[in-house]
Amino acid sequence: SWISRNDVEILQTSAQAKQTSGSTYTVQSGDSWWSIANRYGMNMYTLAARNGKTIYSMLHPGDKLTVIGQTSRTYAVRRGDTLSNIANRLGQSVYKLAQNNNITNINLIYVGQKISY
Repeated sequence: SWISRNDVEILQTSAQAKQTSGSTYTVQSGDSWWSIANRYGMNMYTLAARNGKTIYSMLHPGDKLTVIGQTSRTYAVRRGDTLSNIANRLGQSVYKLAQNNNITNINLIYVGQKISY
């Protein structure tokens, strides 16, 4: 195989996923999959899939989107990780990750620490 085992990382297993409460969102003029997903701390592909659509589906003002059942996942910090590179890998904002995980110093994380996203 052309991929090294050391380069593979499991970000989520079924045992790590848990359901959190959410709601529905009414699409407003100017909204996009990205802007709505970002508002709820979700991936835009996940948001679209949860609503039986793709990111290429048109959004119309007044459409109702389900943001309920957002999956909360965790990432275990490894040697050499920074919050910035973790956020980049997960498609999240550094400051959103810090806020959601009560990290007061974004430069101070430790190996084995669980980061929820």
